[in-house]
Amino acid sequence: MPAILKNTSLGSCPSCQTPVNAASATCANCGWRFSASSAPGAEGRPVSRAFVPAGRPKIPVVVQAGFQIDRTGSTASFRIGIRRSVDVITTGIEKRASRLEAWVGTHGDLDYGEQWGLLSDRKSGDQVRHDVAGITYGGGGDAPESHLDGFHSLLEAVPWDCSFGVSRCLVGFVTDDSKPARCGLTAESLGALFKKKDVDLYLVCEPTPTLDALVNAAGGLRFTISNDPSISELQQVAANVAASIVARTLAGGTKPLRSVIP
Repeated sequence: MPAILKNTSLGSCPSCQTPVNAASATCANCGWRFSASSAPGAEGRPVSRAFVPAGRPKIPVVVQAGFQIDRTGSTASFRIGIRRSVDVITTGIEKRASRLEAWVGTHGDLDYGEQWGLLSDRKSGDQVRHDVAGITYGGGGDAPESHLDGFHSLLEAVPWDCSFGVSRCLVGFVTDDSKPARCGLTAESLGALFKKKDVDLYLVCEPTPTLDALVNAAGGLRFTISNDPSISELQQVAANVAASIVARTLAGGTKPLRSVIP
């Protein structure tokens, strides 16, 4: 960068392109900070300057996030991708929101006695990441699986806070389609319950009739994964989920923002 003179125009702010005076410590328009790499000398003496990005303030919102994970054997090939995806989502939320409160539930095949379980109960991102990394995958019968019951169990188990300044979402990682729910809910009625509780639904799954009906009824988002997804693919999906949660939180809306998906 060429040297500039004290009290002369620095040019345009590299962040917002607003004209900035050389004596300014920050850009008055966007908050971009400047630092001097050497102290000012006599009048007319060149002063070198460096740009320092302005710190991005956290959104003053608490994000309550539930993670529901299918632990049947058919999901075993996704276990590394799921773990890394939860890492990306939770760290992405923590960077922007003032606080993350998270729950982790897992479900198997109810026809084989594999009951729903709660691993994390209002925990931090660190604990959630630890709990997800420890999930053991196995069991289950032939597809479909008991996904609707799993989502319903977590939706009812979380004490969702409907106060102003709290954002609520449930993220599911499942494979195959869902069996009819033992709880008696259809995909459509379960989706309506998500809307009633004002909880945003994000499903990372294969496109199936029942799961698509659930997402549509909930006004949520489905992120497609293949039968043999790469870790990088799941990480991109996770980044999109995190971006959507943050965008929804920023907008203060009641539904996920579809515009953030590439």
